[in-house]
Amino acid sequence: MAAFPFQEQWFALEPFLPAELVSEGARRRLLQQAGQLPSLWQGGAFECRLESGLERVDVLLCATRETGGQDALREVLASGECPPALRSCQAYLEAWCRPGSRVEREVPLLWLEYDLHPGRATPAPLVFLGLDPHQLERMYGDAAQGQRPSASEISGLARDGFTLLNGQAPEEAQLAVLERCAALLPPGGRMHHSVTMPHRGSPNVRLGALLPGNRVDAWLREVGWTGSAGQLESLWAVVGRTPGIRHVQLEVEPEGRLRPTLAFDYYFDDALPQLAGEEARVLSELVRRGACSKGRAEAALRWRGGETGSLPSSEWRVRLERTVFFKLTAHEDGRLEAKAYLCFDGHRVLF
Repeated sequence: MAAFPFQEQWFALEPFLPAELVSEGARRRLLQQAGQLPSLWQGGAFECRLESGLERVDVLLCATRETGGQDALREVLASGECPPALRSCQAYLEAWCRPGSRVEREVPLLWLEYDLHPGRATPAPLVFLGLDPHQLERMYGDAAQGQRPSASEISGLARDGFTLLNGQAPEEAQLAVLERCAALLPPGGRMHHSVTMPHRGSPNVRLGALLPGNRVDAWLREVGWTGSAGQLESLWAVVGRTPGIRHVQLEVEPEGRLRPTLAFDYYFDDALPQLAGEEARVLSELVRRGACSKGRAEAALRWRGGETGSLPSSEWRVRLERTVFFKLTAHEDGRLEAKAYLCFDGHRVLF
């Protein structure tokens, strides 16, 4: 694993982006954004809308301790010239790079998201605060490693992180909900991330949790989720009540109310060149419910694959893996929304 310039990754990946989802205008915006970012990204994702007629494509980028991304960012900040694309979150990034700081100790990876609206100026990024200090161990090693932080430790980490990002902590009621969600996690559950959205004009806090699928319903009731049984069942009808861990995402209003909006992620098999039986059922159900067009969803799945080649900044050959997941959001009005995340992950290889 290693960190590479996003611009180099972009040129290697661009031929594989489906035209049905990524227009020429979106490609120009992505290329422009790529030129404004320093060299510290292991990978990321292109966020594509699956409803017909929606052109906007956003980009998410990931840097980790283990791939040199943190070291590369430390060098960028030490130069005294923080790139404009990172200035809005500079205080948080400096804390992440400062040896011994709480953020440096407890946040193993950094995710930024850039909303690339047609016709708008270069955006400030959303910063996803990692809430699991042992996330990398579970991603690349023993899934059982690492003691789960206490609920108060999780809310404290969020308070510190958002104060660095926004100049102030979220409302106490929002932090109390985050702490309650952490305290009520079932065995095997983890808080995953939290994010504020001031650049979108929203005072809400989003949070994500990883939960055993058979404990999701009970956890939602216990934490005080205000959505309907119909919303929840619409998501289960698509993803299926299969064993395993489910990534669940909620949103908290300033006064501490958990909004009805609820989201699940669904991960497609990386190794299958064509849709398998269960994946074909999921896609068919999404189309039937009006969450996406068949052509756009199938185009997203063509992204899956990987190539080995050369990047100018690497003396080694580089393998760029391409994977896909869908984020499915059930809204209060009964509408089901689907987005595709065309993910990429780079690492050095011998051959």
